[in-house]
Amino acid sequence: GATWTLAQRLGTETQVLSLAYLGGGRCLAGTGATGRVYVSTDYGATWTLAQRLGTETQVYSLAYLGGGRCLAGTYPTGQTFTSI
Repeated sequence: GATWTLAQRLGTETQVLSLAYLGGGRCLAGTGATGRVYVSTDYGATWTLAQRLGTETQVYSLAYLGGGRCLAGTYPTGQTFTSI
C-alpha cells in the first residue's frame, strides 16, 4: 500500500462504499446513491456493472461466502441480497 494508481472510475458513481475479493482476480464493488454492484475479473483494473439491487440506494457491505456465493447489505430498507 505504499503507492496507489487509479484503476478506473465506476461509471458515473460518486461513492464506493464496499469492496469484496472473491479470489482468482475477481472483485466486487458496492456503490452509494445508485445501489449498484460492479464486478472486476482483473484485480480491479477494469469494472463492469453487474446489477442494481432492487430499489436500494446504497450497498454498504459485501461478503464472500465461498463457492461463488456473496451477500450484500443495503440501505435504506436494510435488505440483504444473495448472489446465485
